[in-house]
Amino acid sequence: MTFQTKTEPDIDTLIADLSDENGNVRQKACRTLSSLGPDAVPALVAILGDKNGATRTAAMNALLTMRDPVEEAAPGLIEALDHKSRAIRDGANWTLTLIGRKAELALHGALEDPRARVRRGARKTLAAIDERALG
Repeated sequence: MTFQTKTEPDIDTLIADLSDENGNVRQKACRTLSSLGPDAVPALVAILGDKNGATRTAAMNALLTMRDPVEEAAPGLIEALDHKSRAIRDGANWTLTLIGRKAELALHGALEDPRARVRRGARKTLAAIDERALG
Protein backbone atom coordinates (compact mmCIF):
# COMPACT_ATOMS: atom_id res chain seq x y z
CA MET A 1 0.00 0.00 0.00
CA THR A 2 1.37 3.41 -0.91
CA PHE A 3 0.44 6.62 0.71
CA GLN A 4 0.24 9.80 -1.25
CA THR A 5 1.50 12.87 0.45
CA LYS A 6 0.00 16.19 -0.28
CA THR A 7 2.61 18.52 -1.72
CA GLU A 8 2.29 22.22 -1.82
CA PRO A 9 2.77 23.86 -5.23
CA ASP A 10 5.98 25.81 -5.64
CA ILE A 11 5.98 29.57 -5.94
CA ASP A 12 6.39 29.49 -9.73
CA THR A 13 3.30 27.31 -10.11
CA LEU A 14 1.29 29.60 -7.85
CA ILE A 15 2.43 32.70 -9.71
CA ALA A 16 1.41 31.01 -12.98
CA ASP A 17 -2.00 30.29 -11.38
CA LEU A 18 -2.46 34.05 -10.96
CA SER A 19 -2.91 34.18 -14.74
CA ASP A 20 -5.52 31.42 -14.85
CA GLU A 21 -8.81 32.33 -16.52
CA ASN A 22 -10.72 31.03 -13.49
CA GLY A 23 -11.02 33.64 -10.75
CA ASN A 24 -11.30 30.96 -8.08
CA VAL A 25 -7.90 29.57 -9.10
CA ARG A 26 -6.38 33.08 -8.91
CA GLN A 27 -7.91 33.65 -5.48
CA LYS A 28 -6.68 30.31 -4.13
CA ALA A 29 -3.19 31.11 -5.44
CA CYS A 30 -3.28 34.44 -3.57
CA ARG A 31 -4.21 32.73 -0.32
CA THR A 32 -1.45 30.16 -0.69
CA LEU A 33 1.15 32.73 -1.74
CA SER A 34 0.54 34.64 1.47
CA SER A 35 2.34 31.88 3.37
CA LEU A 36 5.47 32.03 1.20
CA GLY A 37 6.85 35.34 2.39
CA PRO A 38 8.61 38.18 0.60
CA ASP A 39 9.24 36.30 -2.65
CA ALA A 40 5.48 36.35 -3.27
CA VAL A 41 5.03 40.11 -2.74
CA PRO A 42 5.69 41.28 -6.35
CA ALA A 43 3.22 38.76 -7.78
CA LEU A 44 0.55 39.73 -5.24
CA VAL A 45 1.06 43.43 -5.93
CA ALA A 46 0.78 42.78 -9.67
CA ILE A 47 -2.56 40.97 -9.25
CA LEU A 48 -4.03 44.03 -7.49
CA GLY A 49 -5.04 45.15 -10.98
CA ASP A 50 -7.07 41.99 -11.68
CA LYS A 51 -10.42 42.47 -13.42
CA ASN A 52 -12.15 40.43 -10.71
CA GLY A 53 -12.88 42.27 -7.47
CA ALA A 54 -12.73 39.08 -5.41
CA THR A 55 -9.25 38.36 -6.78
CA ARG A 56 -8.08 41.90 -5.96
CA THR A 57 -9.45 41.47 -2.46
CA ALA A 58 -7.71 38.08 -2.11
CA ALA A 59 -4.41 39.70 -3.12
CA MET A 60 -4.85 42.53 -0.61
CA ASN A 61 -5.80 40.09 2.15
CA ALA A 62 -2.79 37.94 1.30
CA LEU A 63 -0.49 40.95 1.60
CA LEU A 64 -2.04 41.85 4.95
CA THR A 65 -1.64 38.36 6.38
CA MET A 66 2.06 38.40 5.53
CA ARG A 67 2.67 41.01 8.23
CA ASP A 68 6.36 41.96 7.96
CA PRO A 69 6.79 41.60 4.18
CA VAL A 70 3.80 43.85 3.61
CA GLU A 71 6.07 46.86 4.00
CA GLU A 72 7.71 45.75 0.75
CA ALA A 73 4.32 45.95 -0.95
CA ALA A 74 3.90 49.67 -0.20
CA PRO A 75 5.49 50.93 -3.45
CA GLY A 76 3.26 48.67 -5.56
CA LEU A 77 0.20 49.69 -3.57
CA ILE A 78 1.12 53.34 -4.02
CA GLU A 79 1.28 52.71 -7.78
CA ALA A 80 -2.25 51.31 -7.50
CA LEU A 81 -3.40 54.68 -6.12
CA ASP A 82 -3.18 55.92 -9.72
CA HIS A 83 -5.17 53.05 -11.24
CA LYS A 84 -8.11 53.99 -13.47
CA SER A 85 -10.43 51.85 -11.33
CA ARG A 86 -11.70 53.57 -8.22
CA ALA A 87 -12.20 50.16 -6.59
CA ILE A 88 -8.53 49.37 -7.03
CA ARG A 89 -7.51 52.81 -5.75
CA ASP A 90 -9.77 52.41 -2.72
CA GLY A 91 -8.48 48.91 -2.06
CA ALA A 92 -4.88 50.09 -2.22
CA ASN A 93 -5.71 52.94 0.14
CA TRP A 94 -7.41 50.57 2.57
CA THR A 95 -4.51 48.09 2.47
CA LEU A 96 -1.94 50.85 3.00
CA THR A 97 -3.99 52.17 5.90
CA LEU A 98 -4.00 48.73 7.52
CA ILE A 99 -0.25 48.39 6.96
CA GLY A 100 -0.05 51.61 8.93
CA ARG A 101 3.18 53.10 10.15
CA LYS A 102 5.30 50.68 8.10
CA ALA A 103 3.98 52.32 4.92
CA GLU A 104 4.50 55.91 6.02
CA LEU A 105 7.95 56.45 4.53
CA ALA A 106 6.79 55.34 1.10
CA LEU A 107 3.63 57.42 1.43
CA HIS A 108 5.60 60.54 2.35
CA GLY A 109 7.64 60.02 -0.81
CA ALA A 110 4.41 59.71 -2.80
CA LEU A 111 3.38 63.20 -1.68
CA GLU A 112 5.93 64.45 -4.26
CA ASP A 113 4.68 62.19 -7.07
CA PRO A 114 3.93 64.04 -10.33
CA ARG A 115 0.52 62.32 -10.56
CA ALA A 116 -2.22 64.20 -8.70
CA ARG A 117 -4.21 61.02 -7.96
CA VAL A 118 -1.20 59.45 -6.24
CA ARG A 119 -0.61 62.59 -4.15
CA ARG A 120 -4.29 62.72 -3.13
CA GLY A 121 -4.28 59.02 -2.30
CA ALA A 122 -1.12 59.37 -0.23
CA ARG A 123 -2.59 62.30 1.74
CA LYS A 124 -5.83 60.39 2.31
CA THR A 125 -3.96 57.28 3.45
CA LEU A 126 -1.65 59.18 5.79
CA ALA A 127 -4.67 60.89 7.36
CA ALA A 128 -6.38 57.51 7.82
CA ILE A 129 -3.24 56.05 9.41
CA ASP A 130 -3.09 58.99 11.85
CA GLU A 131 -6.78 58.59 12.62
CA ARG A 132 -6.35 54.85 13.33
CA ALA A 133 -3.41 55.61 15.60
CA LEU A 134 -5.47 58.10 17.58
CA GLY A 135 -8.64 56.01 17.62
